[in-house]
Amino acid sequence: MKNMISVCRICSIQRWIVLLVVTLVLFSGIGLTAQEDPIEVISRFGFSNARAALQYAIISNNIELAQAAVAMGEDLNVIYEIPYGYYSKRYMTPLAAALEFGADITIIEALLHYGADPNDTILTNDLPALFIAGQRDMTNIVLLFYSAGADLRRTLPSGDTLMHVAAASNNLATVQLLHRIGLQLFSTNALGKTAVDIAPENTAVKKYLIQLRLREEYENKQAYIYGGLQTNVSEMLAENELKKGGWTRDSASFMRALTSLNERIVFCYIRTGFDPFASEKYKPIQSGSKRGADKLVRLLVQHAREQGKLDDISEQLEYSLFAAAASNNERIVTTILNVDIDVDTLNQEGKSPLLVALQCNAYDAVEALIKAGAATN
Repeated sequence: MKNMISVCRICSIQRWIVLLVVTLVLFSGIGLTAQEDPIEVISRFGFSNARAALQYAIISNNIELAQAAVAMGEDLNVIYEIPYGYYSKRYMTPLAAALEFGADITIIEALLHYGADPNDTILTNDLPALFIAGQRDMTNIVLLFYSAGADLRRTLPSGDTLMHVAAASNNLATVQLLHRIGLQLFSTNALGKTAVDIAPENTAVKKYLIQLRLREEYENKQAYIYGGLQTNVSEMLAENELKKGGWTRDSASFMRALTSLNERIVFCYIRTGFDPFASEKYKPIQSGSKRGADKLVRLLVQHAREQGKLDDISEQLEYSLFAAAASNNERIVTTILNVDIDVDTLNQEGKSPLLVALQCNAYDAVEALIKAGAATN
């Protein structure tokens, strides 16, 4: 069964790759297929300038006329006055108009090929043209925009992403495409809502996103179970884990998790951006070393390195080195020495970590210290 699922996934991915390649090939080959001069083409349709010809071509979905008009070098990123109905007009760029009026993809390809901005917006509602395509489940248009350099990760003032828009419109094909391209499925908008939250109930999109979320949660849990403290647990899941357990974002609660050796909760604190070194009252690395929590010490040291705080906690590191040497915890000894702590540093009694380890018969720690270059004389 697993093999069958893998084959299906590979085939699905291959289908999207083929579609992208075909799109790129088509996109690179846009132009007039006939030998007729563009000026002659627009003249044949009764127009004397490219702008008027392009306006009509978009509204009437005239591919030949559109290709001729864009080939004449007209600026495609300025606002056009587009007739809309009998008495009204709309003001937008040709690309936005092409999407608004449902022009053929060949016209959109030609516009992009001759310089239309794929990150264009429709001024009447400030909605990017790309989002119009996502809203209407125009998967081939979204893929075309992507190949032309559109920013698929841009957000609306509401914080909604393209994934939000596609999910809210129950556009499964577009959601699947965005997922395969690599867009975040569960980023939140200004109201804290994810795509799965705003997808209509009992729809294919809702079911698809829920399945993906459950799969992600399962994989994150498996990563923790089999790989120790893994950084691929999402920030959202870590935040939910803290809330579920009633853990508050303060140093006292963090130390309670640390001293009880609750590895997962300590990791969740750090994953959500909590600073374990913010309080001068608590010494988390010292506490972890006293309890022999090598995974937690390694996690804290790694976090301090990433945040550029190793100098701020140098005293904690030295204390932890002596504590680990005395307790024969070679893993913590190695972790501390990997951040350039002096292996021959002396404590208040004038003893080095190696001497402390020897006096405590901590031979594993002795071996680790000697490997790190501790002086033996």
